[in-house]
Amino acid sequence: MEKNLTDFNGFTLPESTWLPPEMIDLLPELSKSELKILIVILYNHVQIGDNSPTSIRDLEYITGLSRQSAFTAVKQLLEAELIVRHKSGQSFVYEARVQKLGHQVKLSKLSESNNDSPLLDSTKLNVLKTLRSRGVYGKTARKVVDEFDVEFIQTHVDYYEFAVRKGWAHGPGWLILSIKENWDAPIDYKTTDVVRNRQRYAEWEK
Repeated sequence: MEKNLTDFNGFTLPESTWLPPEMIDLLPELSKSELKILIVILYNHVQIGDNSPTSIRDLEYITGLSRQSAFTAVKQLLEAELIVRHKSGQSFVYEARVQKLGHQVKLSKLSESNNDSPLLDSTKLNVLKTLRSRGVYGKTARKVVDEFDVEFIQTHVDYYEFAVRKGWAHGPGWLILSIKENWDAPIDYKTTDVVRNRQRYAEWEK
């Protein structure tokens, strides 16, 4: 590798490590550039949420590929129908091609196969969507929704958003620990901001 990795201390394994089994089957067919692009798009879909597609500029920056290499790899992945693209403003964004299963269908199937995971009502589904959009893994988000009260979760989402704006929180791990350990409100947090924040989130998620 060309990059200096002397400060690399090892990989951090999330609570639920996710890799599509199809990725392993495709390895012999993918070039180095295609593999880089596909990993970033899949990671973005799962970690950040499928409401946040990836632009060519994102792909170029994250993978370290040149603009031409990124374009070529994207073109080949599109032709192989491994990814899809959508128009966003004056440019395009890219997403993984996934099986046609929405959250509602997935959760329904889960409830049929596991009596401990009942079908979520619309309120809990909205909270699940909120957690996913903040970068929480699907399995972790479902567990939190099953174990904690909706209002309790939303309160800690408010704490998290405040902490992000202050620069105190830099990832969904902060939010999950806040919920599981019932952290107090951050310093200077004003409860009068809650209604305004929730109205903004509700409008954003529509």
